[in-house]
Amino acid sequence: MGAVKIDYDKVEWKPFLTPPGRGGGGTINSGLRYKPVKVGELGFSKFAWTAGGTEDWHSHDVEPQIVMCLSGKIEFGVKDGDVPRKEMLLPGDVLAIPPGVPHMATAIEDTILVVMWAPMRRFSADAIIV
Repeated sequence: MGAVKIDYDKVEWKPFLTPPGRGGGGTINSGLRYKPVKVGELGFSKFAWTAGGTEDWHSHDVEPQIVMCLSGKIEFGVKDGDVPRKEMLLPGDVLAIPPGVPHMATAIEDTILVVMWAPMRRFSADAIIV
């Protein structure tokens, strides 16, 4: 298959299910929706957070993650070793999270993020697969 153009604005927002093993695993996170796309091992998604929406502490064993804030304001917690710190993302800010680094997030305002992973091991059931 060659290159594929996706009319992303017409892609339906999916409810975000908290992954098994996290608090509330397998339940819908009402403060978070997403639209994942996957090409080979590369994954991309736009995430829409409502103000107050949160994602509990977690890490990804093999997936580095790059997060870019498009709009709004969101606070990430990251743990470098045992030391937690906070990173506030505003539009245009990017946070790079290596594999195995615990992190969490809380939307201070309604927020839109773009997130990329490689390899993307999650979300395949909901993703547009190219």
